[in-house]
Amino acid sequence: MRDAGVIINWYGTPCYCRCRHCLLKSSERLTTVPFERAEAIAEKFVRWRDERDAAELCVEFAGGYSCELPWLARYLEFRARHGTAFSPFVPMNGIRIRSEADTHDLLLMLKDADIMEVGLTFYGTGEMHDRWARRKGDVDYLLSVARAAANSGMQRVETIFLREATLGDLPELLGVLDEIPGLKHRSLGPWDYRGRGKLLEEERIRAPDINRLPDGIKCFVNVERYRSEGEWVSRVSAGDIPAKTQRWYLIAVWEDNVERLESADCGQLIEEMRDADDAFHRSIPPLRELAARYGDPRGDRLYALRDLEWKWTDAYLTEHPEIDATARFDDLTMCVLTR
Repeated sequence: MRDAGVIINWYGTPCYCRCRHCLLKSSERLTTVPFERAEAIAEKFVRWRDERDAAELCVEFAGGYSCELPWLARYLEFRARHGTAFSPFVPMNGIRIRSEADTHDLLLMLKDADIMEVGLTFYGTGEMHDRWARRKGDVDYLLSVARAAANSGMQRVETIFLREATLGDLPELLGVLDEIPGLKHRSLGPWDYRGRGKLLEEERIRAPDINRLPDGIKCFVNVERYRSEGEWVSRVSAGDIPAKTQRWYLIAVWEDNVERLESADCGQLIEEMRDADDAFHRSIPPLRELAARYGDPRGDRLYALRDLEWKWTDAYLTEHPEIDATARFDDLTMCVLTR
């Protein structure tokens, strides 16, 4: 398994939404570490990568819960300078609601920074979306951002969450979005089994619901990625799943670790995180055994395989409280994600 990237996360600015599924729990905690210190840590990892002549290793600097950053231009310049994996793309959910003129100015600033794509996520139409995002007027503002992006010559990437309560709203929502130029990519699917998303299992979409969608909507669902739990149990049991090949190291900068991140050797930090990840996986059964113990062979709710791995692992950890899982599956800490 190769080391694919290091992501330095700095959570110093709030998100203006409180989405029900939020894996980060929507800025309930903000760091007081100055942006400049976090940026310097990211630069330190870039230098370490370059000294090792490891150009294939991505070093990403993720600044905040949303792109509502007072240093946004500087943050984007870092991403452009180092050619990070997500450079052309900026997500727009959770930013402050602006006037039409101010939204236009924001998008022009992004375009001047060579950002040609914006990301927008929808949870339904009207009040259904707003209740999920927990912000009145959120869906109308996102639609205005989509129109402003089109008027600025930018493209958009759409994510639309599938849930039982809003299936009937999909034709209306897609009809509105289809009238706005500039769509680059659209995907429909369930939320991650992380953060608050763990509490929403009863709202998770079922595989038969997907089959009843019109072809013009169903074509946006990645049926290779999202399958019923029962199908995944069968595939895991048969060994019919792709092997993981990448590790990503997520390092959140907080008051209690910033001095160590500034002083420690980058290679030593990565080695410690890798060793901790290996030790954790040695402490739990392999995926096939987790599926046999905790998977529902008749389950028809829709998941990505990694979501079920988290769900089944959670079930095992509940039965084994002696295993320290503090830093597992939590982007607010220092953790490792494998793909």
